[in-house]
Amino acid sequence: MTTDASGSPRSLGHALVAAARRHRTAVAVVDDGTSHTYAELDRLSAEIAGGLAARGIGPGHVVAVHAHRSWARCGAVLGVWRAGAGVVSIDPALPAPRAARIARFSELLVRADGAAPTGLGPAECTVDEVRGTPLDEPLDGPVGYVIPTSGSTGEPKSVAVPPGILAALGEWHRARWSHDRPPHTLQAASIGFDVGYEEMVATWLSGARLVVVDDAQRQDPFTLIEVVRAHRVARLFLPMVGLHALATAASFEEDPMPDLREIAVAGERLVVNAEVREFCAAGGVTLVNEYGPSETHVVTEYRMPPQKAADWPDHPPIGRAVAGAELLRHADGVLRPFEPGEEGELIVAGTRWASDTWATRS
Repeated sequence: MTTDASGSPRSLGHALVAAARRHRTAVAVVDDGTSHTYAELDRLSAEIAGGLAARGIGPGHVVAVHAHRSWARCGAVLGVWRAGAGVVSIDPALPAPRAARIARFSELLVRADGAAPTGLGPAECTVDEVRGTPLDEPLDGPVGYVIPTSGSTGEPKSVAVPPGILAALGEWHRARWSHDRPPHTLQAASIGFDVGYEEMVATWLSGARLVVVDDAQRQDPFTLIEVVRAHRVARLFLPMVGLHALATAASFEEDPMPDLREIAVAGERLVVNAEVREFCAAGGVTLVNEYGPSETHVVTEYRMPPQKAADWPDHPPIGRAVAGAELLRHADGVLRPFEPGEEGELIVAGTRWASDTWATRS
């Protein structure tokens, strides 16, 4: 959990608003070639939060944000957090029956401006329609976001994740960044994947810029290289398949991404191949293997410096605890920390959840 000047715990909403006000003139979001400042992000999200509050939506409620990655979606997500509510992100490309099952516990669905009503069940409005009198002081609530999982039967089950988890993770990213470039970051994660929230929070707490890419751009590694180069992106969060595609494409480029410093990979077991080793070594890119279950977001990382790329294992371990997490295993009737290299069922604890209320829905 981040803290204020007195050392008292500070909520996710308060931390993000404070960062936006510290960096008012800096660029917060770049979308389709247009730059939006932190002052603009502060204003848009405050108006959305005020509009939600006027509709009776606040702490303990969940708002569905039905939109592709965009500037407006960024403002909507932060606006929901400022209202003290939780976000469930719905990809417009999802089949309607599945989207309806994900949206069914939401008090309101906010869709992209110009998009037709979805008919998924909850009351609906567009981003522009929900804007109201600004809510300048953020409210605190028990839920940061709700993430659907597939479930053993394919029926989506939802996990409600406390906002303190994102606050702690974002502050950990901010404090640990030590490279010679600002942590400008791509917003490229799939809609609904929890890494998308990590991209936002880690970037905004640092006062860096979030560079939004659409689905066509994120699926074309050569286009992605152009975007990274043009916007001096220093950090990427990628799935393993995206990392492999980017490394292969980069082998055809001359000094492809000179500002890139880190790539974090999550979502599946990381496999390091020759192309990845060569790409990271040549570009001075640190590779980070991140791990965490849906209920906790990221709880471990294993960092691989580019100077030692030739020695990177094909299957890196999940590494050490991050952001206040504590990693324990149950053995011989007691809970105890893991020994280096030890394998076993992982039990996650730690201070990052001490002041949060857990909530789950299925």
